[in-house]
Amino acid sequence: GYEGNNRKFNLLGDPSMRLGTAVGSAVVRSIGGEPVSGEPIQMRALDRVTIEGDVVRPDLTVDTGFNGTVSVSVFDAERHVAIPSDMLRFMPTPYYVIREDLIWRGRVKASDGRFTANFVVPKDISYSDEPGLISVYASSSSGHARGYTENFLVGGSAGDVPNDDEGPEIDIFLNDETFANGGLTTPNPTVLVKLFDESGVNTVGAGVGHEMLLFLDDDEQNAVNLSEFYESEENSFQRGRVTYSFGEDVSPGPHKLTVRAWDVLNNSGASTLDFVVTEGEALVLRNVFNYPNPTSGPSRFVFEHNQVAGSPARVRLRIYSLSGRPIRTLEEDVVLPGGVMQIAWDGRDDDFDKLAPGPYLYKMRVEVDGIDGERQVSEVIERLAVVR
Repeated sequence: GYEGNNRKFNLLGDPSMRLGTAVGSAVVRSIGGEPVSGEPIQMRALDRVTIEGDVVRPDLTVDTGFNGTVSVSVFDAERHVAIPSDMLRFMPTPYYVIREDLIWRGRVKASDGRFTANFVVPKDISYSDEPGLISVYASSSSGHARGYTENFLVGGSAGDVPNDDEGPEIDIFLNDETFANGGLTTPNPTVLVKLFDESGVNTVGAGVGHEMLLFLDDDEQNAVNLSEFYESEENSFQRGRVTYSFGEDVSPGPHKLTVRAWDVLNNSGASTLDFVVTEGEALVLRNVFNYPNPTSGPSRFVFEHNQVAGSPARVRLRIYSLSGRPIRTLEEDVVLPGGVMQIAWDGRDDDFDKLAPGPYLYKMRVEVDGIDGERQVSEVIERLAVVR
């Protein structure tokens, strides 16, 4: 209604409504082999840390029937954020306290109620010797559980530093992992980034210039910080991936993506991907070829397209003699991948006989149904050679 309290409900929610939190409990038992029930444990930069914990029943015994996934988040110490001077009259202190600096986040398996997570602490920590926070959230088909501990201090440096002077390995794709460098795509593709580093990928970005960044056409002023989109591979602190979608369409024509990331020792790595955005949604085929060519038998026919990954299509490949006589026809109803489509050929004609040596022609025909229901067709004719 129009009462004065309605804006408070819109902003904060209904105070009588319960939060949808997990009812089960999870506990962190040890950090680096030391029990969290004792003195605060030191978590130092570049330490190789092992976190062990359990999903427990109400009586705090291990729930041996729990098998699922545990999300582990490790946060740095709280920090003070200064309040602008013109706002101080509303606040009792000239700062507010926040905890948002992430040291590591990953997913691990819980088996028979127990879980273990391993990671390397990045250089970019606060070195404050103040308490950090480990938060765990466990889920399975049987239920959910949560827990945390703050009984560790963030500060100091490890005595045994990993011998690593190379940055992360980075692979970039659009829509799916079949996308080839220089390929075609739609105006709003999904960016997929796969990362690997022996020491671990730095997702903290607390150090100046150490963020995981995406640049479109070398535009560093409008770089996108990908750290919040990073997900580590299950049971691994060395591998992970990013999935990111542009908020608006990319203009038609050629473009370049660059991703730069850092490992936990602040070694940097970068990778680039060239791509072409087609104008409109009309079906376009490009780079149609077969491999091997010449071939002594089986071959694969490949083409790039500009349709959205998952689009249904009808693909017809017809091979002809130079006189125009049809030799072999292959037809398939397929779901198009995001970049490159492949059609396998066994090297035989319609009577399942091997082709005689010599040159041949083939026509690749692809049909898709547009959003408006109108059928779109694209055809390309190329040559192949059969040898013995």
